[in-house]
Amino acid sequence: MKDFSPLTTIDKLTETLDKYGVAVLPNVLPEEECEAFKKTIFEHLATEFGVKEPDDYVKLNPKGEGRGQL
Repeated sequence: MKDFSPLTTIDKLTETLDKYGVAVLPNVLPEEECEAFKKTIFEHLATEFGVKEPDDYVKLNPKGEGRGQL
């Protein structure tokens, strides 16, 4: 599975959020909790929007700077 993780630091958080609309701060949550959350999100995307693979993200109609139009 392809993984998109805009990894950043607390100092660059705003910049990363402005650019991608999402940011990953390492070591905030345990890995198990992150994986469970990721699974839940992908299940929701599959159910609500027909996104079956990360490459299907285009189905969400993203509009520049990481902000999607749902």
